Amino acid sequence: MRAMNGKEVISFCLAALTCFSIGGFYRFDLLGYNQNDMHNAPPIAPHWLIRNASGVLRNNLPEPEANGRRSSHLQNETSQSESKPLCYRQVQIWRGSASPKTPAKSQCPGLECGISLVEDTSYETMVKSDSVVFFHRSRWDWTEMQRRRPLNQAWVFYSLESPPHTRGNAIPPSKYDRIYNYTMSYRPSSTIHLPYGLYDETIPQISSGENRNWAKEKNGLVAWAASNCGIASWRRHEFVKTLAKHVSVDMYGGCGNIKCPRNSDDCWKRIRSHKFYLAVENSECRDYITEKFWWNSLSHDIVPIVYGPPREDYERVAPPNSFIHLQDFKDFAELADYIHLLDSNETLYNSYFEWKKQGSIRRIGENALTSALFLCKVVAKVLDHEKKLTGRYKGEYQGEEKEHPSIHDFWQKSCIKPTGFPHDF
Repeated sequence: MRAMNGKEVISFCLAALTCFSIGGFYRFDLLGYNQNDMHNAPPIAPHWLIRNASGVLRNNLPEPEANGRRSSHLQNETSQSESKPLCYRQVQIWRGSASPKTPAKSQCPGLECGISLVEDTSYETMVKSDSVVFFHRSRWDWTEMQRRRPLNQAWVFYSLESPPHTRGNAIPPSKYDRIYNYTMSYRPSSTIHLPYGLYDETIPQISSGENRNWAKEKNGLVAWAASNCGIASWRRHEFVKTLAKHVSVDMYGGCGNIKCPRNSDDCWKRIRSHKFYLAVENSECRDYITEKFWWNSLSHDIVPIVYGPPREDYERVAPPNSFIHLQDFKDFAELADYIHLLDSNETLYNSYFEWKKQGSIRRIGENALTSALFLCKVVAKVLDHEKKLTGRYKGEYQGEEKEHPSIHDFWQKSCIKPTGFPHDF
C-alpha cells in the first residue's frame, strides 16, 4: 500500500472532521426531536394501546412472525428468564381504600402476559387498569365511573351472594343493563365460574377397597347452624322448627339454642357428631349452592339435606348420591320416615359416602377471588378482546349477548318461585 504524502493526510483529516460534525449535529437533532415529541405527545393511553415515537397508536401484544412464531428477540428474552412475563395487564378489584395502592404482580401460566392486581376504590388506579372487577359490597357512582372509563376497559360483575342479597349498587340502572363485559359468580353460566366448592374426580379421598362405617361415633341425628333467622325468600327458620317436632334437630348459632364459637374446632367437632346437616339456603335461586353444602356438610363427613336450587342444579355439580333433596318429599312425615330409615340402616347410610372412592371436595369461595387461578381468567379475557380488535383472535367469537350480558336476565331472573313442599307447608 502506497504511503500518503502530507497534503493527502491533511485532506483526509478535514474530511473525517466534517463527517463527525455532521453526524453529531444529526444525532443531536434526533435527540431533540424525540424529547420534544415525548413532551408534547398526548397522555399515555391507559389501556393496552401504547404510543410509539411517531405518536402512532399500536398494540402492546407480542408481534408474531410470518410462520406464527415470536421474533428472535422475544424468544431470547423468554429463554433468559422464563419466570418473568413479557407484559402485564392490570386488574383492579373495586373494594377497600379510596387511596391508590401498589399493584402486586404475578405470572399467569399459559398466557403471554401476567397480572398486576390492585385492590382499592381509587379513580387514579381505575384509569390505569385494563379491567375492573366490581365487588358487590362496595359502592360507586355509575355516571362517574362511565365518564372516567378508558377505551376498551373490561368491566366484570362479581357476587357470591344470591340476587336478593347482592348489596351495594352492583345491579346497574336499566339504561346500563349491559354495561358489564363479563360476569364472575357461583353460576356455572358465568363468564368466569367462581363456585363455593367443587367435586374433583381426579383425586379420590379414600381407596376403592376401603369400607368405612361413616355412622360410627355419630350420636346426633340432624344439625343446623345459622345466624340469619328471618332474612330468607322462604320460611326457613319455621321449617327447621317444624321439622324438629318430627325428628331430633340440634340448632347451633344465633337461630338456635346451642351456643358455640363460630368456626371453632370445638363447634365443628360437635356438629360433626351428627349424621345429617340441614344445608338449606336462604334463597331459592338457580345454582346457589354455598358453603353449607360443600364445607359444613360434605367436608365434615355429614349427609346434607339440601334446599334452595332445584335438584338438577345439585346433580350438575355435586358428588353422585351425596345428598337428600327436600323436594323429593311431599311432607314432614315422609321426610322424617326417610331420615329414621337411614339412621337405622348403616348400609344405606354409608352408601351416601361411596363418592369418596371416586373423588374429593375442594373448597373455593370468596377467598379465591384474589388468586391468580381466577383473576388470570380476567387477564385471558382482556387479551382475547385485544386480539379481536387487531384480528388476531383464533377462538369462537361469542358476540354481544355473551360479552355484554343482561344482568337483569342473568342475575335477577335466576331466582324461582316454587310451589309445594318445602316452600309451602
